Amino acid sequence: MLVAALDALDTRPPQGATPAVKPTGQPERLFTPAFALLWAASFCVFLSFYLLLPLLPVYAAGLGMGESSIGLVIGVFALASMVWKPWAGWVVDWRGRRGILMAGAALFALANLCYPAARSAAPLLLVRVVHGTGMGLFPTAAVAIVTDLVPAARRGEAMGLFGMAANLGLAVGPALAGPAEAWLGFTGVCVLATGLATAGTALAFLTRDTARRTARPPLRLRGLLAPQALYPAALTLLALVPYGALMAFLPLLVRERGIASAGLFFTLIAAALLAIRTTAGQLSDRLGRPIVVAPALAVVTASLLVVAVARAPWAIYGAGLLFGLGFGGAQPVLMAWTADLVPPGDRGKAMATYYTAWELGIGGGQIALGALLSVAGFAGLFAAAAMMALIGAALALARVPTARARVT
Repeated sequence: MLVAALDALDTRPPQGATPAVKPTGQPERLFTPAFALLWAASFCVFLSFYLLLPLLPVYAAGLGMGESSIGLVIGVFALASMVWKPWAGWVVDWRGRRGILMAGAALFALANLCYPAARSAAPLLLVRVVHGTGMGLFPTAAVAIVTDLVPAARRGEAMGLFGMAANLGLAVGPALAGPAEAWLGFTGVCVLATGLATAGTALAFLTRDTARRTARPPLRLRGLLAPQALYPAALTLLALVPYGALMAFLPLLVRERGIASAGLFFTLIAAALLAIRTTAGQLSDRLGRPIVVAPALAVVTASLLVVAVARAPWAIYGAGLLFGLGFGGAQPVLMAWTADLVPPGDRGKAMATYYTAWELGIGGGQIALGALLSVAGFAGLFAAAAMMALIGAALALARVPTARARVT
């Protein structure tokens, strides 16, 4: 039924859209100076985010918050981001990319500075909303710029390469979080994260805008998202429920099971992401997007089932590597698939659609699974997350027979 509902949407590229792959002679250059500057800004912003990631659930628990409340505090970040992304996509298609890029990075810096002052649930929720607003703005503008900068025939590869900025932040940030907190304290880590986000804001200021200003489009709710992109967006939502579950609850799981380091788990995810994502993007450029997404989400399913039952550290860390391979294979391809389906003037809207699904998967999943945790425990929580990824794999598999027809 779900496949039929999504198939009712016309997801063929509209008139004027760039195809998934276009034959070329010599491959065009991806890592230009403009691309490198944006990559560096993204790395700084995401490193600031991932530096605090494993500390926030424990910080909230130290304030006396229960499991459901922790899920709400962590999840409201993604929901705030989701609310702002459609508006951000509308603005970047109308007024240009750079202003939204800078505003998003600056909100990361502001939120990081405010965390130590949030000593109860209500202020912490407010800071998370500010932080989530920054996430609503920054990636939407950044990916729209990337889509403008790179050749269509190498879009999957480019998304993989650009995403390495966030993945490198994931590799470094959680690994540094524990030692940095031991040396600087939680407040000191927040100041360090503020400095990184401020550097990202400065680099965003130097970034060249790639969009021309156009006549103001109507601001209507149904016009803020790209209907053509809803199929890959639905798969993105299903892939991000497991990701959100790991981000919010893995630090609590390793503490309960006596495993040494959540930071190492996230570093292993990031290492696998870095290893696979560009290759996955290249494969999808040649073979089609669904052919890569379906097995990647099946690997995500397997990794979460291991997390659900494993007690040995080596099994948990192995699951981290497995998750990174699966998620790293799916994420840049889903992003490229979304961009394939719209004309250049709707790229901001398409990225808003993609990231709205991203944040709804993370935030909605974290809040719902946080409520499930008190009933079903960690095993039930991660088994439920695995089922979401499995549904996503099945939906991608349903599109594989048409994948080659899309590659023109």
